[in-house]
Amino acid sequence: MKLDINCDKYRFDESKHKHYINNKEVTGTTTVVGVIDKPALMPWAVNKSMDKLVNITGDGPLTKENINKAKKAPTEFKQEAGRFGTVVHALCEHFNKTGVVLPVDSEELPPEVLELVKTLDKSQLKKAPKLVDQYIEWFNKVGAKVLYVEQNVFSEDMYVGGIFDLVLEIDGKIYITDFKTSSGVYPSQFVQMGGYEIQVNEMMERGYITKFNVDGYIVIHLPRKGSCKVHIKTDTQEFRKAFTACLFIYRLINKKEWNTR
Repeated sequence: MKLDINCDKYRFDESKHKHYINNKEVTGTTTVVGVIDKPALMPWAVNKSMDKLVNITGDGPLTKENINKAKKAPTEFKQEAGRFGTVVHALCEHFNKTGVVLPVDSEELPPEVLELVKTLDKSQLKKAPKLVDQYIEWFNKVGAKVLYVEQNVFSEDMYVGGIFDLVLEIDGKIYITDFKTSSGVYPSQFVQMGGYEIQVNEMMERGYITKFNVDGYIVIHLPRKGSCKVHIKTDTQEFRKAFTACLFIYRLINKKEWNTR
């Protein structure tokens, strides 16, 4: 279920989740795309903190202890959302690898995922399998075929590495595919896949992997609130250009000359 990479220069350390080329750590694809501004993030974080502050303070006095608790609200929410997303992703990954749909508490799931399942509330335990069922319903409806799952890619030219979730074939067309459990679907997610395609193309050109055409990108959106929605882009050139621009900006702002502290 993975591409056979004919290259001994690349290595991925799963325990550290780091990519290496010639034993030197390279930049992750997600890290590169992180330079894209998220203007809605700051107001969201403020609102989360204020909601928490009102909830724990009520009509009582405003204390330093309560303020410190409220400051943690955005991080706590992101961690909770991350746990839910990891569980949903694991269920989808198992289906993509085996064609089998597991219950959310199945012992066949990795131990670390089962530990996260224990942290989910009742509504999340019901929502996770529903989202997976909706994905599978779409998968069967369009007659999708899984080609590769959890594929590592890298670029010696750009000195980056990454892992995308899936390669699907639908009606003879091949799509790099990622699952997203964020609250929305954003252009940066397709820019990320633009980076993956650049790496795939280079690996094919160097003869490291079997050649295939990438006809588009798919984001399968599995949000905690709402239903599964599938977003497909076939005009991908702009996203590859955007990733290259992100990499330029990332390298610029991370030059040693700026690290004066």
